[in-house]
Amino acid sequence: MLKKETLRRAIPVVLLAFLSFTACKDNPADPQETEKPPLPPLSSMQLDLSFFSGGAAHTGKASGIETPGPNFNNAALRLLVINATVTLVMAVPVATFGAAISQQPVLQSDGKYHWVFSVTENGKTYQADLAGSLDLANAESVWEMRITLPNATPAINNFLWYSGRAKLDNSAGEWHVFDPLQPDAGIEVLHIDWSHPSSEEATLIFTIVKPDISENGDRLTYSSIDTDRDVVLLDQSSGDSIQIHWDAVTGEGYLIAPKYRNGEKSCWDGQQNDTTCPN
Repeated sequence: MLKKETLRRAIPVVLLAFLSFTACKDNPADPQETEKPPLPPLSSMQLDLSFFSGGAAHTGKASGIETPGPNFNNAALRLLVINATVTLVMAVPVATFGAAISQQPVLQSDGKYHWVFSVTENGKTYQADLAGSLDLANAESVWEMRITLPNATPAINNFLWYSGRAKLDNSAGEWHVFDPLQPDAGIEVLHIDWSHPSSEEATLIFTIVKPDISENGDRLTYSSIDTDRDVVLLDQSSGDSIQIHWDAVTGEGYLIAPKYRNGEKSCWDGQQNDTTCPN
């Protein structure tokens, strides 16, 4: 028979073991594993070329300048084409991801948070399901956006339009965009690398990865450091590149393009007039 003193000492141990077992049953998973992942910023897939919007000088309009110089106009035209091309590919990804930001997700039985909603873009209503989860081993969030578009041709039903990963502090990440014209083939058409290490610095790189097209390998890089903005477009097949730089505050900038003024650096001042480039 147990002595009273031994029994008295054993009771707390048994109670502690019981409480620990009960806690494990009530909380089968580490709370971090089911934590809602932080959404990456919309800027991780969207260019900001608003300075050149409207095809005329941003600061020039404010200054009453009606006709910017050829250097600025040539740069603005090139960026207009670049922006239109990116928008054509990224319209639905940007619209659906932008809409997800205002939605409340629900933790579902697959262990992932789901943002489920509808969004209308260019007269079409897309049913979106954004799934997000945590990869704690790599300190990353993991994303998949599946889209359904009723009555589409070809049919788009639960199509994986884009997927991605991001650091948990949203300092960097990547996106993979797939071809909606071949929804059953799983063909990636665009790869996006992005970084945002601080509020004053960001980089966005679009690379065409669709096989069997001449543009495969072409790369567009947008970078922002303090007030400096740069766009570099690399033509992989020819090796040619175009660089456009501007200051978001002063409006000054320059263009370097192989077929414009023999590839010489061509500058404009704060009023968008052509000017001699500083040494």
